[in-house]
Amino acid sequence: MGQFKEVLDLVTQAKHRLDEGASESSRKTDVPLPLKDEVSLMEAQLSEGKESRETLLQLVQSRAALVKKSPLDVKYVLSVDPVFIGQLVRQVLSYCFAENAKITVESPMIVQTTELLRLLNSTLPNSAEAAILLARILITRQELKTAETILSSLINSERFGQDSEAFVVMADVFLRQKVFSKAKTSLDRAVANSFNVNDKLEYVVLQARLLQATGQSDQAVKVLRAAMGRPGVRQASSQQYFTIQDRCSVFLQLLAVFYATRNFKEAKKILDETEVLFSDTSQNIRVKLARVDYLSLVDPNSSDIPAVLLSFDPSLEDHYFRAQEKLGSYYLKLGNQKDYVAVHERLFGQMGGSAEASILLGNAYLKINKVDKAIQILQKALRREPDNRMLDAAMGSFYTRCHMFSNALNYYEAAVKKGNKELRMEYGKLLVKLKRFDRAEVVLREIIDEKDQGGDTQNDLVKVRAALSLAAVYEMLDTDMDERIRLWKETYNRAESLQTRSRNASTETMSEATEFSSRVLNALVDAYFKKREPKQAIQLLKQALTSFPPAESPSLLCLLSSAHLQSADVTEAYRTIREAQKLQPDFRQVYLISADIAIRRKDFDHAVTLYREFLAKFPEDYVNIAEVAPSLARLGSIQVLRKHLDELSNSVTVRHSPGYSLCEGLCLRYTGSIEAATKVLKTVLQGKSQLSAPAGKALVEMLCNFDFEMAGSQSLPSSSTTTAHDLTKRCEEIYQSISESLRKSNPGDAVLLSLPVLYGGDVPRLQALIDQHKATVSNEVYTSVRILFICD
Repeated sequence: MGQFKEVLDLVTQAKHRLDEGASESSRKTDVPLPLKDEVSLMEAQLSEGKESRETLLQLVQSRAALVKKSPLDVKYVLSVDPVFIGQLVRQVLSYCFAENAKITVESPMIVQTTELLRLLNSTLPNSAEAAILLARILITRQELKTAETILSSLINSERFGQDSEAFVVMADVFLRQKVFSKAKTSLDRAVANSFNVNDKLEYVVLQARLLQATGQSDQAVKVLRAAMGRPGVRQASSQQYFTIQDRCSVFLQLLAVFYATRNFKEAKKILDETEVLFSDTSQNIRVKLARVDYLSLVDPNSSDIPAVLLSFDPSLEDHYFRAQEKLGSYYLKLGNQKDYVAVHERLFGQMGGSAEASILLGNAYLKINKVDKAIQILQKALRREPDNRMLDAAMGSFYTRCHMFSNALNYYEAAVKKGNKELRMEYGKLLVKLKRFDRAEVVLREIIDEKDQGGDTQNDLVKVRAALSLAAVYEMLDTDMDERIRLWKETYNRAESLQTRSRNASTETMSEATEFSSRVLNALVDAYFKKREPKQAIQLLKQALTSFPPAESPSLLCLLSSAHLQSADVTEAYRTIREAQKLQPDFRQVYLISADIAIRRKDFDHAVTLYREFLAKFPEDYVNIAEVAPSLARLGSIQVLRKHLDELSNSVTVRHSPGYSLCEGLCLRYTGSIEAATKVLKTVLQGKSQLSAPAGKALVEMLCNFDFEMAGSQSLPSSSTTTAHDLTKRCEEIYQSISESLRKSNPGDAVLLSLPVLYGGDVPRLQALIDQHKATVSNEVYTSVRILFICD
C-alpha cells in the first residue's frame, strides 16, 4: 500500500507539472509538453482507487484545455504530444470499458476524452492513433456506425490502410453489429498485416467472441484457455506485458461462453478465480457485474443480486449508474414495479433533477406503461428549462413512442416555430411514418432550401440528410423519375462540395461527408440505370473518379463497369473491372461483375470459377449469394452452391439464420424440390427481416413459374399436379403476409405481375384484387397490369 501511495504522489506531481505547462503554453508556445517522465508516471497508475481516477480525469481536462489554447503550428504538435494523449486515453479505456448493455448515464471521463480526441482529430486529421482511439471511445458510447465510418476511412486510405490495430477495432464493431462475416474478414486482415496481432489478448478475445457467435463454443473455450496459460495473463509478468483490462477480458469472455452454454459448474470455477485475481483492481466493477450475471442465471430470485449492485460507490458515477441500471432491470424482470421505479427516482434525486435525470425517470415510467406519469415528468422539466433542446426532443419522442401521434405532431410543430430547428428532421420523419407525404415534403424542402450559413459543414450535413429523406418520400409518392434525378443532382453537388471542404476537417466529419457523397452518387447512378441512360451514369462516374478519395476508386470502377455493361460495351466493362481488381483484388463486387462479364463473353467455366472464389471469400454474404444462385442454376452448376451450404450447415447458429434459409430455399428451388423450397422461403418471409423481400419474390416466381431467366415462359410446370386455383390462392396469401412497407418493392410487384397468369379469363376477380390493393402497389405496376390484362 505504501508503494502504491508513492506512485499516486508521483502522478499527482506530474499532474501539477502538466497544469503548469498548460498554463505556460497559453502564454509561451516554445515549451514542448509533456516531458518523457510524465508518460512513465501516468502509465504507472494502477487505477486502485478514487484518487487516481480523479487524477486521470484532471489530466484529460488539462490536456483538452492545452489543445484548445495552442496556436496551430509546429510548436502545437510538439506541445500536444499525441503519444502522451494516446497513453492517456488508453488509461481512460481501462476505467471506462465498453459493454453490450446500453449505458444510462455517460461517464464524465468518457465525455471529456471524446472532446479531447475530437479536438485532436480535427487539428491533426492525419493521425491514425487519434482516429483509432476516437473509434474505441465511440464504441464505449455505443456509437457503432460513427466508429465504423472513421475506421473505414482509415482502412481505405493509402497511408494507413495496413494498420492492423484499425482492423482489430473494426472487427469489434462488426461483432457488436452481428455482422460476423465482416468481423472474420477484419481479423484475418489484421493478422495479414502483422503476425504480432496473434499475440495480443484483444485479438484472442475477439476471436473467441466470433467463434461463440457462429456456434463454435467448444473452439472458443480452447482458444481462451490457451490464452490463460500464457505468462503474464493470470499474474502480471516481466516476461510479457498485458494490460489488466485485456487480462480480465479473457476470463470474462470465458465466463460468457460458459453462461451461453449453461455450463454453470465450470463458470463458477472461473468466476471464483477471476474474483481472486481482479477484485482489488480497476476491473473490480466488471467482476462484480459478472457475479450478478451468474446469480441471475442460477438463482434469479437471489437476494445477493441487489446486495451486490447496491454496494457500488456512488462517487464513481458511471459505474454506479451502470449498476443501478442493472438493478432496475432486475426488478423489472421480476415484475417488481415499485422497486423498479424507486431505483430511478433515487437516481433522479442523486442527479439533481437534471434534464438527463428527467428523461431517465420518464423512460422508466414508460417501461411500466405509466404514460401520464412519464409525460408529467417531462412537462415539469420543460417548465424549469423551457429552452432545453434535449427535453424538446425527448417530449416529441415520448409522444411518438406512446402512439400519441397527434400530440407529437403538434409538439414538433410548436417547437419548430419557437426556434428549435434541430427537431425539423424528427418532425419530417414522423410525417413520413404517418404517410403525410405532402406535408413531409414541405418540411424537408424547407431544410434543404434554407439559406447556407457560410460553409457550415454541420448545417450542410443536415441538408444532405433531409435530401435523403425527401428522396424516400418521392419514391413513396411515385414522383416522376426526372424530378427524383433533379433532387439527386442537387444533393450530389452539395455532398461533393461538403466532401471537398471537409478534407481539412476532422476524420469523423470527412468520413461522414464521403459516406453521404457515395450514397447519393449510388442513388443517382441507379436512377440513370432505371431510365436506361447508361451514358449519363458513365459521365458522372468518370468525374467522380477524379474527385473522390482514392479509397473509393474500387467501388466507383465497379459501378462504371456495370454502366458499360448496360450500354452493351463488354470490352470496356472488362477493362474497367480489371482496373478495379488491380486496386483491390478481394473486393466482392469485382468477383460478381467479372462473372457477369464472363457469362456475356460465353466463358462459362471461368464464370463458375469466379462464383466459387466469391463463395470461399465471402461465405456468409447471403444477399449477394441469393443473387448468384439463379446464374449458377442457369450455368448448370447449382451443386456449387449446394456444397457451400452443406459446409456452412455445420454451425447450428448459421443453419438457423435467415440468410442461410434464404439461400437454402433458392437451392431447393433450382434443384426441383418445390414443396421444400416453399416451406423454407415462407419462414424467411414471415421473419420480417431485410431478406423478406428477396424471399417473397423467389416464392412468387417459383409458384407462378414467372422466372424469365430460367423458364422464359409464363406457363405452369407440366409435371405439376397443383391446380392454377391452388397456386393463385397461395400467391394471394403470400401477398397478404407481406408487410405494407414491402408491397411497393419486389414482393408486391412480383405477386401482382404474376397473378394474371393464373387468373386466366377471370377478369372481374383480378380487377377486384388489384383495386383492393391499389394504395399499396406502385403506380407503375398497377397501370401496367390494368393495361396488359384488363385492357381498359
